[in-house]
Amino acid sequence: MSYNIDTIKIKRLENFIIPLNALYEGVRKDWMPEQPKITIPITNEVSITCGCGQEIKGILKEGNLHVSSLKLSGEGSGSLMREVIENAFKQSTGILEMIMIWEGGDSITKMTVLDGILEETERYHE
Repeated sequence: MSYNIDTIKIKRLENFIIPLNALYEGVRKDWMPEQPKITIPITNEVSITCGCGQEIKGILKEGNLHVSSLKLSGEGSGSLMREVIENAFKQSTGILEMIMIWEGGDSITKMTVLDGILEETERYHE
């Protein structure tokens, strides 16, 4: 059973770009997201379902996902984060800062991603 993220709060999202193939490189194929679904054809905006309600949205350009929003909480979110998302973030460019509240608030983590370098700071742990 995974330790799940209850809530995420995006504090900063600037020019955050993930190579699309990075989302499909994990060893555990059962955690791979679904293929992107085009939601707005004119701009090539896509939505990628990552299981159990998690979702990444953005614009797909030349094999890269220009991320506009992330919903990475709920059932299975901890495993998804460790098995798929962290690897994809390590291949990203741009800036992402988010706060993750884990399992009922007993742990709060700030994650910063700057051009593929991840930094996690645990703010509180019970």
